[in-house]
Amino acid sequence: MKRYSYKIDKNATMADVFIRINEKTLEDLFSAAAYALFSVMLENPDSIEEKETIRIDLHGDEMDILLYDFLGELVYRKDADGTILLPASISFTSRDRPFALSAELSGEKINKQKHMFRVDVKAVTMHRLEVKRINGGWSCSFVLDV
Repeated sequence: MKRYSYKIDKNATMADVFIRINEKTLEDLFSAAAYALFSVMLENPDSIEEKETIRIDLHGDEMDILLYDFLGELVYRKDADGTILLPASISFTSRDRPFALSAELSGEKINKQKHMFRVDVKAVTMHRLEVKRINGGWSCSFVLDV
């Protein structure tokens, strides 16, 4: 078998971003996760204006899967509609299995002069995905594929 010469540069690109969040409520945890998602992507996520609003309803057998679906919906809207959305409000309509979330998302179409992208998040992954109660509050962790 022929041997090939190559070098792997492990520092050449950033392919994943790990995020951990602690908040007092589930609503704040999910809102903070959405803000963290866009903080990875944008130089200034505060530049997102509330020009349009949509409502989403999600259900999941596990709270971590609900977070995965929620963040995935934000990435999908960015890619499919060219819209960047942050939660204006989140409520959990069921805190028992199956869990249910209803959210009002507000934002605007991507404007490349206004929204300076650092990287494009391609997907939320299941790697290290976790939502749990901790010290009377909530904690989550997740990895973004960039």
